Amino acid sequence: QLVAHYETGNGDDWNATDLRMVSETEETVRLAIKSDGFSAFALGVQRPTLELVDTELASESVAPGEAVRLEVTLSNVGSLPAEDTGISVRAIEADADDLGLVDAERVTVDAKPDETVTRTLTVELVEPGEYALIVDGNRVTEPEPVASFMIQEPESEPTDPNERERMGSVPNSAPETGLDDADDDNAGTPVELVELNDFEPGSFVGVAVLIVIVPATLFLFRRVPK
Repeated sequence: QLVAHYETGNGDDWNATDLRMVSETEETVRLAIKSDGFSAFALGVQRPTLELVDTELASESVAPGEAVRLEVTLSNVGSLPAEDTGISVRAIEADADDLGLVDAERVTVDAKPDETVTRTLTVELVEPGEYALIVDGNRVTEPEPVASFMIQEPESEPTDPNERERMGSVPNSAPETGLDDADDDNAGTPVELVELNDFEPGSFVGVAVLIVIVPATLFLFRRVPK
């Protein structure tokens, strides 16, 4: 919005005066300014001016592709209300000299003069490194870095196939044996094994003779006449 000011008599101050547009062409605009006498006049433009009051970064270290949220608080220090005034957040590499734009998001602000508003801006980056955030816009005073954050290096995959298999495998539970509780109780009792090598041939001969004598005695006993 155009405004006109005239210089006071002592030249130390300027006062606003009425201004109206008389005619307009593609190249020129004729204005009528109300004045009580001869004076020096100055034309200006009134507009909203957003001043950054505070910022809050949700996280200072994120994974590649993870959203970074920046909450900004702005105050309209201008003489006119801000209506759909655009602001944006820019992410730049921390070691960049030319402040080249990496990514940006744009939102709008509505604020009356002397009113304070809060907006949330997000940035998503995939390249690991350190970045700085700048809040910018046509009505924002002195755009400058307000916060910094780090994009972490992605976790590397194991190169050893056996290691990858061990990392992804789940231990199987022991198979059921079907043994009852008694078997489980005796599971820890040692069993004495007898080897056949401990028997001597004489032991087998004695057993065989005993087996022959017993039936023969019974046979003779039955043959004896009564």
